Amino acid sequence: MQLRWLLGACLWLLCIEEVRTTTFKIALVGPWSCDPLFSRAMPTAAVTLALSRLRTDTSMSRGYWYDVKVLDEDCSASKALTNFGDFEGYGYAYIGPFNPALCHSASLMTEHWEAGLSSPGCLDADWPNLPPLTPPTRVLFTVLRFFGWAHVSIIT
Repeated sequence: MQLRWLLGACLWLLCIEEVRTTTFKIALVGPWSCDPLFSRAMPTAAVTLALSRLRTDTSMSRGYWYDVKVLDEDCSASKALTNFGDFEGYGYAYIGPFNPALCHSASLMTEHWEAGLSSPGCLDADWPNLPPLTPPTRVLFTVLRFFGWAHVSIIT
């Protein structure tokens, strides 16, 4: 009787979604302090907004708890590469670097760390361990074609 009750309690605990939660750490690496375009992007505010929306939508989070660390990439490629080597352990997945000169070395480092890498700066398909991202122009044309839009106006 005791064993049956204990087994039932364990199965009940597995059904509670909060019990199965695990923290998935993501590191967002970018030139936030040296590039005027990126400095106006307010990455910390964007991360906070994205995490709040992700946490409220249970169909997206699926029991995971996300933690994002915003890391600053240096303006100089050599210093940025040195700093990227110090980012080991900050995340299970890395978004960045945005500098295309760091793509190959960053992909090798994250492969050694057994972490994922998705970099908007790496659009070439030359590296087998770093799958390229879809170019933004292709995404834009796909959206336009899907909605049947012929004319688009961009106001800045």
